[in-house]
Amino acid sequence: MAGPGHYENPGRTTAARMIQQFQARCTEKLIVASPAPEPGSSPTAPTLKVSVTDQQERLRLDYRWLKELARAVLAEEGVAAAQVNVVLLSDAAIQDVHRRFLNQDTPTDVITFPLSSPGAKKLQAEILISTDTAAAAATDHGGHAPEQEVALYLVHGLLHLCGYDDHEPDDRAAMRQREAAHLAQFGIRLDSDF
Repeated sequence: MAGPGHYENPGRTTAARMIQQFQARCTEKLIVASPAPEPGSSPTAPTLKVSVTDQQERLRLDYRWLKELARAVLAEEGVAAAQVNVVLLSDAAIQDVHRRFLNQDTPTDVITFPLSSPGAKKLQAEILISTDTAAAAATDHGGHAPEQEVALYLVHGLLHLCGYDDHEPDDRAAMRQREAAHLAQFGIRLDSDF
């Protein structure tokens, strides 16, 4: 099982195909919480749109709070326009995606699918998060709330979409600092070494 330090990015073409197949398989259980229009926004103004698709039963999560967190991270990282769907899954569901599209037959914490080209005016992406993995990791990493671990995975995936990498020690340290700063703005301080 990969931790947040392990970036999962299957690529745009594979991601688009995977998302179409995944959404087709899950249509009967689909619950989408769409963002409300921003007060005072015009149809042509760049916006940060975040939706949550909940395909799991493990945790009851506040969709509005997750969307606020995602929009805050994107804004602080300088993203002017985005459409991001956060998909909450069980370990079994994320393992299926992990196996089918990344050839790894294990559950994982977060998989990020960028759908827009690098440098596009609008960032489009899907971030898949396992709430089962989040619940287990929260216990293993000091007993914080599983919702905080989900928040960490969300921030981690968003930072990858914003160009951060964590393969080299210096890059990993910079990414961890950004994760901690974003989480702290929402009152989350995790004392674990992710």
